[in-house]
Amino acid sequence: MALTAAVLGAGRMGSVAAEQLPGDVRKLIVDMDRAAAERIAEKTGGEAHMDYACLSEADAVLLVLPAPVIPKAAEKAAGYMKDGAVLVNMSTKGEFPEGLAAQYPKLSVVCAKIIGHADSMRGGAPSLVVTDTEDDKVLELLRYLLPGYADVVQGDVSMVPKLSTIASTEGIRAAVRVKKQAEALGIPEGWLRPLIYTVCAGTTRAFIDGNMGEFAQKLADQFAQEE
Repeated sequence: MALTAAVLGAGRMGSVAAEQLPGDVRKLIVDMDRAAAERIAEKTGGEAHMDYACLSEADAVLLVLPAPVIPKAAEKAAGYMKDGAVLVNMSTKGEFPEGLAAQYPKLSVVCAKIIGHADSMRGGAPSLVVTDTEDDKVLELLRYLLPGYADVVQGDVSMVPKLSTIASTEGIRAAVRVKKQAEALGIPEGWLRPLIYTVCAGTTRAFIDGNMGEFAQKLADQFAQEE
């Protein structure tokens, strides 16, 4: 029998998670915004729902919602889920309410947090899911449900929001600095997009790929020594 997976949240990251699901998985897209749910359902071959009652049919429920609503949504979702199902918190900063796993001992309550940028991942950029599960069967299920990510690995999920904050902060800081310096030179606004999107971001990718040119490598070595 094919698996049924519910994606709770049809926003930017929720839509990416839904798109990851394999073709043979029945997909339930749940969101209070029916138009958003229907849009993702149509794109992924899933079913749009506004009512949590459909979660009783799911083998796995992926919570991909803003952090502030995760506790209430998780508790509500758990109340509908069948025994043996897996409740997965994929919100970067959202936390399960205290005692949820003890309250629902017949569910697997796990975190699986994404390192990645929604739009970039949709374009094939590297990404990673870090999960706190110690159950090999649950880990295998997550890997099956999310094949489009680079990998699903066991690790310290508390590091994901910290690392995401560091990367986002430094990325925005670099973009703002480039913009200010370029504008000081009086360049046309139309030059900013290729300058930041292609040159700045491309150089960053070359750094992690290890294929920088001589000039960029010298700068990297210099900055590493300064730090």
